[in-house]
Amino acid sequence: MKKIIILLLICLLTSCGNKLSCENGTLEGKKCKIVLDETPQMVCPNGYNLNEETNKCENILVIDARPEYICPDGFTDGGDRCISIESYDKVEKKECLTDKEEAEAFEKDNVCYEKVCITKAEDGSCTEYSETPIDYKVSMVCPDETGIAFGECHKIVWQNKDYNCKLGTYDKKNKKCVIVDEKDLEPKCKDDYTYYKEDNICEKIYYENAYKK
Repeated sequence: MKKIIILLLICLLTSCGNKLSCENGTLEGKKCKIVLDETPQMVCPNGYNLNEETNKCENILVIDARPEYICPDGFTDGGDRCISIESYDKVEKKECLTDKEEAEAFEKDNVCYEKVCITKAEDGSCTEYSETPIDYKVSMVCPDETGIAFGECHKIVWQNKDYNCKLGTYDKKNKKCVIVDEKDLEPKCKDDYTYYKEDNICEKIYYENAYKK
């Protein structure tokens, strides 16, 4: 009788006949811990496409090239024009004055005249003119091939126009800057998997009830 009682106590203490086991995974408490792993898929980040030649992910941005104006030596940048560094003195300009619409004002031997047709042929062409001295005015103007810039007379020329790109490469045909942002492929796991960088593996852990042997 004592032996039977002792055996019953041993069974109670050791769960004799009720030992838990796992068909898959490892036993943790009353649950079976199952670990699944797989190699991650290598993909490009959102917005990037794979360049199969370089095996890199690329995002290509195309923007307008920036216009660049180039001035010759001795000139400074004036927006869309080049302005000579050297300034020039104004010169006197004589302007012959006439108030007759049909008259032509001109200067000869430092004297202003107005030229008026007084006899016409049958076809309307002029055959005889009169020339009469007229008044003139003198004003100070910039010399030929110069103009007003910064309140003074300067030579002014249009700038030579070129284009450049601070970033990317220049597409001369379309006057565009092509900027390629490059990244490496990234590991991607399924939604219910966790990525572990050290082992480069995707892992999923779940639990099932253990069963009694």
